[in-house]
Amino acid sequence: MRRVLKEAGREDLPVVTNVDFGHTSPQLTLPLGARVRLDGGTGTVTVWP
Repeated sequence: MRRVLKEAGREDLPVVTNVDFGHTSPQLTLPLGARVRLDGGTGTVTVWP
């Protein structure tokens, strides 16, 4: 992932990896346009619709 961000010139973007969402089981839906808080210290992602 770091390589992709570097090649795109966007190493400043936060990225969440290794999350089961979409067409998986269990199914987690991430709503478009939702507000999200990423906390790298605790490894949590909080989503508000």
